[in-house]
Amino acid sequence: MNYKIIITTLIICLCAGLFCGCGIFGKKSEGDKRVDVSHIYETGSGTESDPYVITDCEELNAVRLNPSYSYKLGNDIDLTNYNEDGSVRANWVPIKKFSGKFDGDGHTVKGMGWTYNEDNKVSDTMQMGLFAYTNKATIKNLKLNVAISWKYSVKVDAEGNEKAYKLYVGALVGEAHDTRFQNCDLYGVIVINEGLMTSFGGAVGYADSCYFENINSKMTLKLGALHACNIGGIVGESDCARIKRCSYYGSITGKLSSDTDSNFIGGVVGKEISSSGVIEKTIVNDAMFDVFSYGGNRVTAATWVGLLVGYYKGSIKDSGASGTMTGKEGLVSGIFRGVRHDVYLCGFGGKLLGRVENSYAYAKKCNMGDNTDGQESRYVHAYDFAHTVAETLLSNIAYYDYDENIKLYNDRNGDPVYEHVNYAVYQKKGEILGDVTGYQNVNNILTLGYDNLDENVWDLAPSKDGLPKLL
Repeated sequence: MNYKIIITTLIICLCAGLFCGCGIFGKKSEGDKRVDVSHIYETGSGTESDPYVITDCEELNAVRLNPSYSYKLGNDIDLTNYNEDGSVRANWVPIKKFSGKFDGDGHTVKGMGWTYNEDNKVSDTMQMGLFAYTNKATIKNLKLNVAISWKYSVKVDAEGNEKAYKLYVGALVGEAHDTRFQNCDLYGVIVINEGLMTSFGGAVGYADSCYFENINSKMTLKLGALHACNIGGIVGESDCARIKRCSYYGSITGKLSSDTDSNFIGGVVGKEISSSGVIEKTIVNDAMFDVFSYGGNRVTAATWVGLLVGYYKGSIKDSGASGTMTGKEGLVSGIFRGVRHDVYLCGFGGKLLGRVENSYAYAKKCNMGDNTDGQESRYVHAYDFAHTVAETLLSNIAYYDYDENIKLYNDRNGDPVYEHVNYAVYQKKGEILGDVTGYQNVNNILTLGYDNLDENVWDLAPSKDGLPKLL
């Protein structure tokens, strides 16, 4: 027997098998699949210059077959009575791993509801949205109108063990990487009834190295028994996201627990973890936040609410926030009957760890509601601008001091400061409280009027709501 021939044949067969599995020969990997959809789309070829034109629900659903192609809406799409199996209840499986270009061309997708498919998740994270997960994609010129109520249910494996997944939820995308979002309008209501380690945004749940421009969100986000969450009117949680000329006009309400970790809620971003993050020329206008935080066993956890951002490590420039906030805290029956947790209501940002300049905060009212025992809460605190301003440079900042008993922020030692001796700019006597490590860098803060804002950026003439407008 010629052993050399046998061994050579085995090596060739083995290599061929490996190549087939890797998509070099034969079967291609999921991201490289090319499915013939010429019988589905009447117009287009799927290229950037000649995108497939979507005119009905079936054509929208078929995007998942070739997720790296280019698509454009040819008219409005109503998903109200559509799902994959043709039943009459709203039911949409988010499109997985989209890396193409999606142009709404000014049209609206409405009536989207969600169903969770265990096979549709990416890694150990559940992603919910029109798209579950995007990477190097572009989504633009789209209007999205949703009315979704979705309940997270704990998944159990074959051995009966519970599987706890992170949850990324956004009307457009659950989890986005290196994706560009432009000229999108978002309307409607999303209710998340349960969730652990949740990042929940009006547009995107979690955004890594993404760009947002002219994204206008009027989403109402309702929270039900969420734990350790990051909630934002546009983005729930971000890492190095750039946000420019965006706006939020909605509301965030509901119940959450800080049992396992702190919660961060913001009108634009819940939590930005990178110092390279940027918010520029972005407005939160007349937003309404109403949150109830029930306690747990972790003493250091808390809930941070900011009209613009909850926790922000990057830089913020030429931006403003206005609205009202209500906070309640208490204990509930069961395992969370432990430690009461603080709730911080802040006119601009909860924790600011980067530079903020040429911006304003107008917290019209902070309602520090009674706790669950029917007594005035000692754990809900209000701040005109921010609670924590650590290692931050503040310059040309305007804020509204509506109550002399409401605090502005802390000094670097955590002690109350009633006058800023170095910069005597406060027009109304008030208590100043917060955690400011480097408050010596605070410059030109004005409580009444907006004269110190840059008139090349802001129209400072009196407007209907009394707020400056971006030029």
